Amino acid sequence: MKELKRGAKTESLSLRIDPKTKFVLEFMVRVKGFRITDLIEQAIKSYAEQTIVGADYNGNGGKNWLNYWHPEEGVRLINLIFDKDIITSFEEDELAAFIEQHWEFFFTTQSANRKPMTVFIQVLWPKINEYVDHWRENKATNRWATGTLMLQAIKAANMAGPKWPRTSEPPPKPVAPAVKDLDDEIPF
Repeated sequence: MKELKRGAKTESLSLRIDPKTKFVLEFMVRVKGFRITDLIEQAIKSYAEQTIVGADYNGNGGKNWLNYWHPEEGVRLINLIFDKDIITSFEEDELAAFIEQHWEFFFTTQSANRKPMTVFIQVLWPKINEYVDHWRENKATNRWATGTLMLQAIKAANMAGPKWPRTSEPPPKPVAPAVKDLDDEIPF
């Protein structure tokens, strides 16, 4: 069996710490025999495992970072922004609205217990900002246009894609509210 190689570290972090904290870090490196990077990674993961969201008052039902983790960046962000226990930004709320409008491209079903559809997200995520911009510019005039672009991208990746445009019942025609004679409601 071929041994999996550990991926190269591609993210860098620069931080400023006071001299006392730097000494503590160097002390721990000497005592534990770890590299600084390994020690920091271990400390972050340990702290993250203790960081719980969504627990009740008794501490039941909580989630930590492992509930949101996925190797795909798009799946991770979708897991976060669709969890009501996580605070989101305006941009994330707008992205969630976009994904909700085009759920067939991002989720297995429209139901509450849906799961992100990784294979489509892998294709669409590199251009997600372009799709959201396109949707923002075209949603008032052509509700299906951005979905059509995303479907083309999925088909270019040799996948069938969802049925698009979505077939749905036409919305009900608005009914004008009944107008009452205002003289009947004046109390004097």
